[in-house]
Amino acid sequence: MKVLIVEDHKLVSDGIKLILEASKDIRVVGSPPNAEQALEILNGETLVDIILSDNILPGMSGIKLCKAITHTQPKIKVIILSMIDDDQAVVDAMSAGAMGYVLKSAKPWELIYSIQHVYHGDKYLSADLSMKFFNQLYGKVASSSNVVNVSSRQSDVLSLIAQGLTSTEISNKLFLSKRTIEGYRKDLFEKTGAKNTAALIHYAVANRLIK
Repeated sequence: MKVLIVEDHKLVSDGIKLILEASKDIRVVGSPPNAEQALEILNGETLVDIILSDNILPGMSGIKLCKAITHTQPKIKVIILSMIDDDQAVVDAMSAGAMGYVLKSAKPWELIYSIQHVYHGDKYLSADLSMKFFNQLYGKVASSSNVVNVSSRQSDVLSLIAQGLTSTEISNKLFLSKRTIEGYRKDLFEKTGAKNTAALIHYAVANRLIK
């Protein structure tokens, strides 16, 4: 997955790049400080799968950049990375064609997961925002009494699943057999009621089972 980071604060941009390049599946192909330079890169020969853009940029905003890309290069997916958790900001981003909206307070693994999720054609909303909207919709805070308990080892496996690792890779990392890891995966699916990996990770994020 080839990612272009659009962020005007170099320290933040460098930090994001460091996080993303920790994933073997992600390659950062550029980090322009504004939308105008991002468009220049896109009009060149650089191949880009996903753009991770701040909402507030000098000159053209991240939302306007998203609109421009949606119209001219619809195959490129855009994720807005922002500190703003306002409902309207999310609506504006999605209306502009963004496939994801991630808060800058997100954990590193969630940022990586959001890119993997969007790359495969699905939309992604930060876990904190998902819970906020859920609470607003139902007018109450979701009860924690229904949240399943996971062991420390299950939590480790869950975190590595969220990072996109296979059972074989997880077994090598945790020095456990692949059969044992498959057992942990099966238990996690049964406990959470998740039907697939995406649903499992979404449940884990929403209920803060991953640190």
